[in-house]
Amino acid sequence: MIPPCSVRLPDGTDAAIDLTWNDGGWDWRVRGMLITTDELEAYLRDEVADLGAPQGVRCAPKIRLVTAGERIECWLARGGKAFFTVRADGTTAIEIAMDPTSANARSEMVTPARERELDSASRALEHADDDNASEHEDAAASAAGDPR
Repeated sequence: MIPPCSVRLPDGTDAAIDLTWNDGGWDWRVRGMLITTDELEAYLRDEVADLGAPQGVRCAPKIRLVTAGERIECWLARGGKAFFTVRADGTTAIEIAMDPTSANARSEMVTPARERELDSASRALEHADDDNASEHEDAAASAAGDPR
């Protein structure tokens, strides 16, 4: 029986290592995807420069273990953020939020309780918009001589 093995990454994360004995030698592989963020940062620097807003980019930690579907958050020097989603096949999707307020909203962890709170606030705003629309319709009708 092969004992479980792992390696500790610089950020303190333990990455599991699978070992197998094949043809008189050991084969090993990291369980999951192990990436460095240097290429992500370089890509983002080019992207934000192409958008007319060149700036520094930081994606920490530099070495990280990611799972399929995980979102990596990077910080832009002017307060925005970028998000990479890593797919199971190793490809990525990217989202860039240049505005700091939008970026912070996109990076908020939404729990079920927070989702209910946001839904409730959204419904309240919809009703407020409906009430305002009715008031404007009544005012317009009154100005036109309609006694509503």
